[in-house]
Amino acid sequence: QQQQQQQQQQQQISEQNSMMPSLHAAEQQYSAVDARQQIPAPQFHAALLGGADLVMQPPRPPRQSSIPPRKCAPNESKMDLDSLQLVDGQKQKQKQKKKQLHTRKCQPRRHWSQSPAVPRCRRLAIRLSEGWSLPCVVCSYGFCMLAPVVWEPPQVAGMTSRGSGGSSSTTVQQCGTLRRPLRLLGEQVVHAAVRQHGQRLIVEFSGRAAALRRANDCPEERAHMCRQLRRMLRLEHEDDMVVAKFHSMHRRAKREGFGRLFRNPSLWEDIVKTVLLCNCGWNRTLTMARKLCKLVGTEGDCPSAKELAAAPLAVLRKAGLGYRAARLQRLAACVVASGVQPRLLCDAKESLVALQAISASAEGASSAMKEASAHGLRGPPLFMYVAARVLPGFGEFAARNLLQLCGVYSMVAVDSETSRHLQARRGLPPSELVNPAAVRDAADRVYRRYG
Repeated sequence: QQQQQQQQQQQQISEQNSMMPSLHAAEQQYSAVDARQQIPAPQFHAALLGGADLVMQPPRPPRQSSIPPRKCAPNESKMDLDSLQLVDGQKQKQKQKKKQLHTRKCQPRRHWSQSPAVPRCRRLAIRLSEGWSLPCVVCSYGFCMLAPVVWEPPQVAGMTSRGSGGSSSTTVQQCGTLRRPLRLLGEQVVHAAVRQHGQRLIVEFSGRAAALRRANDCPEERAHMCRQLRRMLRLEHEDDMVVAKFHSMHRRAKREGFGRLFRNPSLWEDIVKTVLLCNCGWNRTLTMARKLCKLVGTEGDCPSAKELAAAPLAVLRKAGLGYRAARLQRLAACVVASGVQPRLLCDAKESLVALQAISASAEGASSAMKEASAHGLRGPPLFMYVAARVLPGFGEFAARNLLQLCGVYSMVAVDSETSRHLQARRGLPPSELVNPAAVRDAADRVYRRYG
């Protein structure tokens, strides 16, 4: 038995020795396949020794890399070369990011109006009363020409139509567009474009994304914008009652659609522009308003009381205000010290309360009370005139002008233009208009019947 076992072992060794050349040849032939297919070496040898067929698959294509190939240095192996290529690729991405950031910083910042995608909030619609007309309201007073208000008048386009009897021409009139900035409760600015479509007033807002987002999301801000529009365009119920009473006495006014006096969205802006009207010509008033909004106001809007109080006198004088610069700063200091909120300044029904709060610390109320009583004022008009008269830098013309902007028409604000108007339209001789007091008395006689 031992001899038989030894013979069997010798036969197996001889068979293995006879098969070694073929094994070495197969290893050389399929070495690449073994590396690509990642077949473990024991399985490879077992397949050959067991006589199983080795399944040959086509080689996978090499992976394409976006990194350009790099030549290998003499002292670098292939693995080191791959790791260096990966580091080079990361460095290239970092360089590209730095280049993009540098180009962004070097580009000049665009103004919000030049941005290709300016965010807009949804339209605001206000129902109008019968007979209300946007061109008639805006063009009723010269404040429509003072910055930051921009009035684009209606366009009248001629159209020709041919019928059986020949050709006839007709005109189609389009309502104009009123553009101006409006302030939010947080002193942010949005720009409004106001148009009339039938018995509805359509307002579109544009501006910075943060301001528009606040105007969209906050109901108080939208109510505040409506409050400003209603004050500026005389859309309150009290305004309708005053206009109806005036139209009953003046048929031409009803026919032509005038009777609502255009004003600003806030009482503070009415005060500022009333000061700009005093003791100068109309062209200088236009220039002062334009420069004041450009140099001091936010985004071209009329400066708020805080902005005007903080502005240096040199900047205000650069706007051509002259002696008015110090007066406006005193008025702004009174508004800031009173603590009057923007909501109150833009509420047309609370003009008396706002005026009394601003003028609470002013002096001269007793003399203003006597002056108002002499003109026959009683009740709220009397208190409103006294509050306006004691404001810093406000004379009789400025107080009367502010009263009519607040809806009190008992006293007419007269100036040199009033004298020319009375001569041209009412036929009064120049001998009755020799001085401001005579012009004031003549205007009171002419317009007293309208209340």
